[in-house]
Amino acid sequence: MAQQQPPSEHSDGPPYGDPWLAFSYLVSGATIYGLLGWGLDQWLGTKFLVVIGILTGVALAIYMTFGRFGGLAARQDKRCDKPDKKSQGRRESELPREPE
Repeated sequence: MAQQQPPSEHSDGPPYGDPWLAFSYLVSGATIYGLLGWGLDQWLGTKFLVVIGILTGVALAIYMTFGRFGGLAARQDKRCDKPDKKSQGRRESELPREPE
């Protein structure tokens, strides 16, 4: 009888979109930078840095999520695989040229 091997924790394939990981990026980014802004507000006596901290944390979390899951680069790769409507599969040398 052959023994089954457990699946490896680290796959070499492309990362799949885990919604809980993206959610945790958003929550932790807003929390950490919000607390940092709140601390600076308390220290400097201002009231606006907590909002800037939360917005910065969310922006960085979105950036990290796009970087982790491929973001727009994966979509652009799919677009490059499709032939252009104008060329309709013809080579560049076969396309009509504009008069100079």
